[in-house]
Amino acid sequence: MSCGGARLRVLSTGGPRSDDPTRLVRARAHHRDGFHFPVPVLTPAEARGLRRRLEAVEAEHGGALRGEIRHKPHLLFTWLAELVRHPTILDAVEDVLGPNLLVWSTSFFIKEARDPAYVSWHQDATYWGLSAPDVLTAWVAFTDATVENGAMRMVPGSHAEQLEHRDTFAPHNLLSRGQEIAVEVDEARGVDEYHHFAPEQPPAADLAPEARAPRRPPVTSP
Repeated sequence: MSCGGARLRVLSTGGPRSDDPTRLVRARAHHRDGFHFPVPVLTPAEARGLRRRLEAVEAEHGGALRGEIRHKPHLLFTWLAELVRHPTILDAVEDVLGPNLLVWSTSFFIKEARDPAYVSWHQDATYWGLSAPDVLTAWVAFTDATVENGAMRMVPGSHAEQLEHRDTFAPHNLLSRGQEIAVEVDEARGVDEYHHFAPEQPPAADLAPEARAPRRPPVTSP
C-alpha cells in the first residue's frame, strides 16, 4: 500500500456548538470554503499502527479490500469502530454539524505507489441523492498525503453551487464518472481533513514510491 487512509461520512441536523475561538474559526472556514484542514488526530505512531492493521486485513483477504469489506468496515473491525468515536474527530465534526450525529458510512481510499489511477474533479452531492446537505466527510490519513503521491485538491466555495457532471469512464479513473479545478491538500500521517459533500475534489495519481492510505468516514445528522 502506497498512500491512503480512511474516510467517514457523518450526517447531522444541528449547527456549530463550540465557543472555543480556534474551533469557531475552523467551523466558519468550513462553512465558507466547504472544507477545513489540518486537524491533528493521530500521532505518527498511532497512524502507523492503524496502517499495519489495515495491511494485515488486506493480507488476510488476499490483497486490496473489495466490496462489502471496503465499505462500512467500522461495522466489521473494532479498531475502526474506535477510530470513528475518536474525541478529536467528534469535536471537529460537531463544530460544523452539531452534536446529533450519525456515521453513515466509512471506506478506504488507497493509491498504490506509482499507480496511474486518479479521481477526476467531482462533487459527491451529484451522486448521493440526499434530501439535505448536512453531511461532512472526514479523511483520516494513515500515511502522508502529498501533492506528489496524489493528495486531494479542493476548490474553495464550490460547495455553494451544484455543477453539471458528465460520465467519462476513463480507464484509470477510480470513479465511474468525471469533472474539473484546485487547492492542494498536503496531509501528514495522523492528520484529518474535513469537507462538505459538495466541493469539487479530485485526488490526483500517486507518483510517489510509497503507497498513500487515507480512510474516510462520512458523518450525517439523523
